[in-house]
Amino acid sequence: MFPTLKKKLKFIFFLLKTYCFTKSVVSQIFAEEVIIRKRPINITNDDLILFKHEFNKIIQPCYEVCCKNALITKKGHFFCNNTLIPESNSGEENYFADLYWNFEFEYAPNERIICCLFTAWSENYYHWFCDVLPKFMYLKQKGTLYNYLYYFPDFLQKTFVLETLKLLGVTYAFFDYTKLLFAKNLYYISLTADIGSFRPSLQQLTRSFFINSFCSAKQEHISPKKIYISRKKTVCRRISNEVEIETILAVFGFECYTFEDLSFGDQVQLMYQTKILISNHGAGLTNMLFLKEGSIVFELRQENDALNNCYFSLADALQCNYYYLLCKPQTINDYNSDIIVDVNHFKKIVKEITMTI
Repeated sequence: MFPTLKKKLKFIFFLLKTYCFTKSVVSQIFAEEVIIRKRPINITNDDLILFKHEFNKIIQPCYEVCCKNALITKKGHFFCNNTLIPESNSGEENYFADLYWNFEFEYAPNERIICCLFTAWSENYYHWFCDVLPKFMYLKQKGTLYNYLYYFPDFLQKTFVLETLKLLGVTYAFFDYTKLLFAKNLYYISLTADIGSFRPSLQQLTRSFFINSFCSAKQEHISPKKIYISRKKTVCRRISNEVEIETILAVFGFECYTFEDLSFGDQVQLMYQTKILISNHGAGLTNMLFLKEGSIVFELRQENDALNNCYFSLADALQCNYYYLLCKPQTINDYNSDIIVDVNHFKKIVKEITMTI
């Protein structure tokens, strides 16, 4: 819907009024870091091309920014002086549409410092835990976690978001995602690492926080579990021959779960007791965050996919041992396609893994 002339004039007047009183202070909090990752345990020469660009990874510097009179979009882009602040660009390219085709404002309280840590993809389980939570961990370690009022677009009112915010004990609010949020005083942190990459220290802090919150010393003495996480209750990236896969896993003593049936706390506790985690590419593998160091992650992933290495990278950041199996997609050139697992190859890898513990 095109804006009316009245809205255009209102927006222009708003920008002119705030232009002379807008400034930002940018400070580096993490320097450039070179990550040298351990190769997948079962990698073959034929598959090197899928992983080799991840073995030595440069993590770009990370910044914290303080702004006066900032405009915030639903995708986590911040504007001062009618200019996008580069540190807020999380990869989403439609921020101009967000700003210029919507002239309704919502105003955050002037007396509070508003903190916005979300990114363009924070409603996704993986991105919430891997891109947003490390920023909270930095603030917790710094001792400033409770200095801010945290704001999020209202489509982030998801169970896993609300549970983690409650666990952190921070004060938060939601703004109407169809509007632009105006903050007199804004604080935010840029991406701590490129999407799909990680600073190991921050991921390990995230793991420690949740394990300390949900797990007790008694669980240290429970026999380690072998767990398979099914995506059968999702709408994409399922395993077409999953019945055969689960039959094989039963022989090797694996328990099969769908995380939709467990509370978040139960998921953390289950992962803390797990030595071997198997699943196909998807949100369930994000819960390797709660595995102990030295655990095993076995990912079932599409063949010829050199792009989606986030779980290989996450396993390395958490000092877990990573295995993989390339699987044929049901639909060619479709990231969300269901896959078919080579049963014999799968059985061979499962046998190899179980013999290591």
